[in-house]
Amino acid sequence: MGLVYRRPDSIPTGPTIWSDATWAPDYGTYYDNYRSTTGYAISGNADGSNLLSWTANRQPIVALSSSESEWYAASEAAKEAAYVSNLFTDLDLPNREPLTLNCDNQSTIKQTIAAVDQRNSRHIGMRHHYLRFQCHVGKLIIQFVPSNQQLADLMTKCVPQPLHERLRTQLGVIRRSDFIPVVPAVGS
Repeated sequence: MGLVYRRPDSIPTGPTIWSDATWAPDYGTYYDNYRSTTGYAISGNADGSNLLSWTANRQPIVALSSSESEWYAASEAAKEAAYVSNLFTDLDLPNREPLTLNCDNQSTIKQTIAAVDQRNSRHIGMRHHYLRFQCHVGKLIIQFVPSNQQLADLMTKCVPQPLHERLRTQLGVIRRSDFIPVVPAVGS
C-alpha cells in the first residue's frame, strides 16, 4: 500500500478533519482493557484526499461514556488541526477558517456547540473543553457526518471490506499495483 497525492480539480480550501473513537473495546491486556481508541485524519481537501496527518492510538484514560471518548478524540484532532492550519499559513497555502471537523457522535457535537445538560457531563475533563473553545472563537466548525462516510473509522475499528476499500481509496491509500504514474508526453 502507498499514499498517493493528487492535484485537486478545484482550488484547495485548506485542511478538513475527521475524528472518531471506539468506546471501551474489550481487547488488550488486563491493564489497558476498555481504554478507547482515538482516530483522526486530516486531509488537504474537503473530499478527504491528500492525507496530511493521521493517528490511531489508545486513549490514556478509561472514558466513562461514548460521548467522552468521542470528545477526547475530537479534541486531539482539533489540536493537530491547529498545527496543520498554522503550517498552511506559514507556507502561504490556501487556508480557510473556520476549519471543518467531521464527527459522527451527535452528543459530542451538541456538547461542543452548546453546553447542554452539564450535570451529566461533569466527568468530561477540562482538557476536552479545548474543542469547545476552538468552536466558540471561530477557528473550528464541528459537523455531523454519518458513520458510513466517517473516514476516521479506518483508524478505530474493523469495518466491512467494501466500506474499508472505499474509505481507504478516498484517503488516497492504494495498492502499489493500482498506481499508474502520470508520464509526461514526449516533447513536453
